[in-house]
Amino acid sequence: MVFCKVEQKQNETRDKDLKKLSDNNMTLNAKKCDFNKAALEFFGFIKSNGGMKPDRMKPDLLKVEGIQNLVPPTNDKELRNVLSMIG
Repeated sequence: MVFCKVEQKQNETRDKDLKKLSDNNMTLNAKKCDFNKAALEFFGFIKSNGGMKPDRMKPDLLKVEGIQNLVPPTNDKELRNVLSMIG
């Protein structure tokens, strides 16, 4: 992932990176590559030149996954902590 504020700089960086790969006999699968995007969704986050932020479009999905992956509480204190997080 390469993010630049100026598109020309981003293109130069991309070309330099692709040349390094080529010089080392490495290739990329073009079907899996996206170039010149303003933002990228990555594991529930949106990465852009402004930084990384949670994907606000999927908060319910993230909550459900988080609850499904919780380790079951083993005592009253842990139960209260879990209930306060999801309640």
